[in-house]
Amino acid sequence: MSWSDNSDNELGFHVERSTDGIRFVRIGITDANVNQFEDSAAAEGRNYHYRVRAFNEYGFSGYTNTVEAIVEVVEDAIGQPLEDSVDFEREFTNAMIGGTGMLGSYVTDEETNAHLISASGPGFRPYEDVLGYAYKEVEGDFRIVAKVTDIESQVSYNKAGLMVRQSLSPDSRHAAITLNDRGRYLAVWRDRDGEHDVGRTVVSSRRSGYVSVEKSGDEITLKVSDDGSRWSTVVRREIRFEGPFLLGIVMSAGSEDYLSEALVTILSDSANGPGEVRHPTQGEAQSGQESDAEGLTGAVIGPLAEEGLYLFDEETNLHAISAGGPGYQPYDDVLRFAYRKVSGDFRYVVQVHDFDLNGLFCRVGIMVRNSLERDSAHASMNFNGRGQFEGIWRSRAGQRDATGVMACGGDPYLAIEKKGDRIELLGSTDGESWRLLYAPDIDLSEDFLLGIVLSGYYTDTLVESIVEELSLD
Repeated sequence: MSWSDNSDNELGFHVERSTDGIRFVRIGITDANVNQFEDSAAAEGRNYHYRVRAFNEYGFSGYTNTVEAIVEVVEDAIGQPLEDSVDFEREFTNAMIGGTGMLGSYVTDEETNAHLISASGPGFRPYEDVLGYAYKEVEGDFRIVAKVTDIESQVSYNKAGLMVRQSLSPDSRHAAITLNDRGRYLAVWRDRDGEHDVGRTVVSSRRSGYVSVEKSGDEITLKVSDDGSRWSTVVRREIRFEGPFLLGIVMSAGSEDYLSEALVTILSDSANGPGEVRHPTQGEAQSGQESDAEGLTGAVIGPLAEEGLYLFDEETNLHAISAGGPGYQPYDDVLRFAYRKVSGDFRYVVQVHDFDLNGLFCRVGIMVRNSLERDSAHASMNFNGRGQFEGIWRSRAGQRDATGVMACGGDPYLAIEKKGDRIELLGSTDGESWRLLYAPDIDLSEDFLLGIVLSGYYTDTLVESIVEELSLD
């Protein structure tokens, strides 16, 4: 088969085949600037459907039109098998961890340091993993940063990212930070060989993102970022890795029947394995920089058992926030709060897009607050786990808080308006028609805090939400 090469920046082309024109499987990868492929595995007399798409370090093009062909003779086919179709110099060794999966292709472009990895198998498991892993042996401390550009599969629960691991044994100790096909970051770790692993999911606002693994002594830090410059720590654990150990790109497929694939671009790598340190290209991730979103500072009020994190996506203006309980308390709050310092009167409006709760008493919303002290005066307008608007306020520091609820019945829009000492808490289901819930008088100082708040319920389970800021006047 042949196709027109209409791009000038591809790393290569994917060739896919189907027997019914609906369910396609990738059968080959070509180099850049190639426009033909011969299917050496096609069976004589069978009817097949084919399609092609280009790929580079940023993702995939659209598919070509689908063509249908009946194979008459296959003995003369000269197509190359998948594993031999590209011959880049490789820094990493591709391997399968566990015995029930299938190792797919592994292609890397040394100019951009983009890695295309594919595998099948159940993925991360409680005691024995089944993973695709492109790795190198390293020793000592390191920081590695990567961008997960795209994740493709016919099944859900795929994950791709970075992993440090003691060995290729399925029950080896490890720490991994990944992005899954539903746009959520997932940290997975096993402190000791043979132990049950632990996972922590963090809500995100997009299907591509940046991940980082750092090792300093026995301390492993897993971080994520939606833009490559503002980083949030998901997990910091003490895991003892004895050198040499393994570091690289991991693919957790979620199924033994289908290959999953992802593009992972290494942006910075200070590990002492083969190859030079890679630095960010084309203005992408700024390795080593850690800060909060523009205009908002992520903070924790009180001793959260699960601190979660806060992420901001400038492109979409979406704020992802997560935390465990216990949340609002009568006298001493325990909350995740992303805030800015403001003064004077204002009107602040947001929309809640996603609320992944763990109990009826979880809340996400907006809050004006005098300080980060647990007993501070505050007023908040929330959407709770019972599907209600809920206002919570404490008129003065040290007082018991008060609360009131109102039915929602639609998409939650939240607003707080300050008029002198009067704080109006408002809710809407369309962002246009507003209902006043309460208007308490709050003792605020000249400069105070305003932002997005999340209140969990259970101390050992994360609550997650995505909130969009609509206006601040």
